[in-house]
Amino acid sequence: MSDWDDAGLAFRLRQQIDSELAEPRVVVTVDDGVVTLGGDVRSQAVADAAMQLARRSGAHGVVDEMQVAPGPPGGAVPGGDSMPGVTTPAGAPAVIGPSLEEAVLAALVEDRRVNEHLVGVRIDEGIVHLVGRQDNVDARAAAGEVAAHVPGVAGVSNELEVFPSV
Repeated sequence: MSDWDDAGLAFRLRQQIDSELAEPRVVVTVDDGVVTLGGDVRSQAVADAAMQLARRSGAHGVVDEMQVAPGPPGGAVPGGDSMPGVTTPAGAPAVIGPSLEEAVLAALVEDRRVNEHLVGVRIDEGIVHLVGRQDNVDARAAAGEVAAHVPGVAGVSNELEVFPSV
């Protein structure tokens, strides 16, 4: 599956989860056609429904890394209906400062598994596109994982290539 296909799949699945489940805390990443769903969700039923949507999405495989963490009473996430794609937990302090791109870059700098000097970050409607290269597949996977866990990220398209340093 091409990088564009991965990004499109991540975007479509994010839209489906937002419209059908109203669960902005699901993090969607797609790498070579394999969908990984992560984040804290409000119930096991929501996690199961998200997995069903992912399985029907046309992905080559689906990985469940979601954790059940109930939200406020009544299951409402403040702003959840009017702000699709928001992954910041309810009640989290407001962040004033870096853009989403800067936040992803800062997270990559903090992870020793990733050579951040070889990674470019582009944001398109909350989807993080990682471009450039890494020295091995583990570093490539780590970069995608790190980006997916940055608050505000709706999905990740890991377009990094693997070229070992000489």
